[in-house]
Amino acid sequence: AYEIIKLKGYTSWAIGLSVAKIVQAIMTNSRNVFALSTNVKGFHGIGEEVYLSLPCVVGSNGITHIVKQNLNE
Repeated sequence: AYEIIKLKGYTSWAIGLSVAKIVQAIMTNSRNVFALSTNVKGFHGIGEEVYLSLPCVVGSNGITHIVKQNLNE
């Protein structure tokens, strides 16, 4: 992380803006899609508790569903 900060500069603005957009989606129930880490047990045939960053629809109850994607081997 320190290498990235050294090369890119101070990065908290991007993090803050991302969090603000997610909170706004929750508060306004806008059902926007964000790449978020979520438990995917039972999704795409995954049987264990695994957390992956996937496109998720976010509304007033948080993640309302995960956008299903076609996966190739």
